[in-house]
Order: sequence, then C-alpha cells, then structure tokens
Amino acid sequence: MEQSYNLLTKHLLREGYHVHHYPQYVKIPAVYPVTLENVYGGFQYRSDYIQQKNFQTGCGLYVKGKYCLNDMGYMGIDWCFENDNPVVLCPFGSISCKRNHPLLEKREGARSFHFCRCRMTYGYIYDMSVEKLQKLQKSDKDRLLKKFFETHSENVCQHHMFFDERKMEWYFKYQPLRCAKICTGGEYCPLRGRNLTKKKGNLFYDLKVSTVRKDNTFFAGEPIISIIKGKRFLNHSVSLDICTALQHIAADEIYQKEWWNQYSMRHLYDPDLKIEILNIRAGKTEGRDLEQDLQDIQRGIHVVHSSDLEAAKKQRKAEEKKKRKQAKTMTLAKKAAQYGLQALDPKEQEFLRKRFGTEELKSVCKREAERGVQLSLADYFEM
Repeated sequence: MEQSYNLLTKHLLREGYHVHHYPQYVKIPAVYPVTLENVYGGFQYRSDYIQQKNFQTGCGLYVKGKYCLNDMGYMGIDWCFENDNPVVLCPFGSISCKRNHPLLEKREGARSFHFCRCRMTYGYIYDMSVEKLQKLQKSDKDRLLKKFFETHSENVCQHHMFFDERKMEWYFKYQPLRCAKICTGGEYCPLRGRNLTKKKGNLFYDLKVSTVRKDNTFFAGEPIISIIKGKRFLNHSVSLDICTALQHIAADEIYQKEWWNQYSMRHLYDPDLKIEILNIRAGKTEGRDLEQDLQDIQRGIHVVHSSDLEAAKKQRKAEEKKKRKQAKTMTLAKKAAQYGLQALDPKEQEFLRKRFGTEELKSVCKREAERGVQLSLADYFEM
C-alpha cells in the first residue's frame, strides 16, 4: 500500500509519524475507519496552512497556495499539494514550455487552459508573481473593453461581451438566453435602445415523440406517435421581448435539453425513438388549438398538454400527502388512546389538535379507550 501514498505521507512516515501521531499542519481525511489507506493517499495538508504557503513555477513565477489548482488527475498523475505538484493556469498562455512538466505541454488548444506545474518554495516576490501578471492582464482587458465601448457606443451590451484570448480582443455575440437569466423586464436594453416590455411570458413548444411498435402482434412495426403540447422552455417568466428573441434561435437548445434530460437513455433501448421540436412560440400562455388537437387525434396521434400533466402530478402528490396524514393521524390517535396524550411528544399532540381540536381529541381517545379497539377514522375524513 506504500506505493499509493502521496509524497507528504511517505515523508512523515519516514520521520516516525503514524495515524495516531502527526504534525498539526496535516490532517487525515474524514474516512471511516480512520486509516492512511484511503483514496487521498494518506495525510493531507490543512487548507488554512497550505493556502498561505508560497509556490514557484518552472519559469520562476511566484504564486500563493490559495491561487493554485489542487487535486487534478491527469495522465495518471495526481497533481496536488501533497505530491508537491499543484498547478496554476499559465498567465502567458504558453502552449509549449521546456521548463514545465512534459505531460503538461500541449501543442494546441485555448491558451486559457494551459497549466504550469508548481513547487513549494520559501520566498515570495510580488513583482515576479502570477498575481501581478493577472492584475496587469485584467487592467489590459478593462482598457480594451472601454475602448471597444467607445468605438461601438450603440447597440452593445456588456452581458454579451466575450474576450478572445488568442487575438487579445473583445467581441460582441448576442445570446438571448443570457438575457433570460439576467434581465427581468422593464429595465433599459441598450441593444433595443428602449426599455424591455414589462409584459412577461415564456417560450412554449410542442414535443413530438415517435417510435415503432415492438410486440408479437399483427400491429408490430406500426408507428407510435405522441405529442406533448405547451411545454415551457424557461423555468420562470421573463419579458416578452426576450421570449420573442429566443423564439427563432432556441430550437437547438430545446432539442438538447429534451434529448439529454430524458430521451437519450431511452434511445439506448429503443433505437427507433426520435423526437422533434414543433411550434415554438412566445406568449403569456401556451395558447391551445382545439381544432388542431382533434385533427392530430384523428390521425392516430396521442395528444396531451404539459399543463394537464403538471396539474395531474400536483393532484397526485396532494392525494398522497392526504393519505399519509390520515395514516399518521390514525396511528397517533391509537397511541394516545392506549397510553394517554402524555405519551405523545409536543409536536405529535399539536398535530392531533389541528386535526381534531382539543375537546374532540379527548372524546375520541376516551371512546377508543372504552371500546379497547382501534378507532376507524375513515368516516371522520369523509365528513
């Protein structure tokens, strides 16, 4: 098992420490039973200790422990503080660096995701640190962003600005879905040059699910088609201006959401399963079309509305909750009759009082105690 220990644990074991005696700056992960044979490789540094330590990259840049990335598994190596090889994002975006670990060199990819291996050191020079470089880079980004806004003074929104790390320049890309998450309605929109309408709604669509019948009957191979109408794309209502902007570009987003949330797994067992997104529309309500529903039904399509499914689900939950309360009430009433109200804890007594009332509860317990059998409360709930 020693081969799986991290470097920190191997060092402490050589120094004579063990699972019941170790320095204050380390800890044993919260595992049971307490042992060094754990998935973390034995001992770990305490976070308050390691975050204040200084590290240095292969090219000589200093960095504080709190800015390092820890517990990264890559190419069969655990890049962590305990192995003295945490990583930090390269501030230069260097694709290939001879002073870096060979496994962390990349020949392609975004400059934002090139890592530098770090080692613990004792000194720290701010003018030669990653923190200073990042501060300078942020200052450059802010300056370039300000310049971009001065050049494009109209029809630009900061929520839709993105920075190209390779070209070192800002660019604008309109994504209405970001508006749906950030903007509510009524505030000024620089892209439209006016306030967003305060009228709120959602993006509705119909989901068509089709497959073929698979059984040993005469009807095997026939298509099975169902349509769930009036599904909502957004979790909350937003300005209708945003809904209208989403209407023409959200088809792929809706498809991905439906496919990966539910139907991708079903497709593994039913290769004939297909879904289609139909009739994307913005509005306050789903806008039912009864005539179209009848036409679909006549063509053999099973039609159901999402709002009806949600209502049925809420009703089913309410009924289940009611049954649980009835069962709990009958159990507590029997217990109170056999052992008295004092046998119940205060919360249980309060629960029964809300269901019966104080005087009625006493009479119920008294009648059941006299009869010596459990009282049936079914008639009471019918009242």
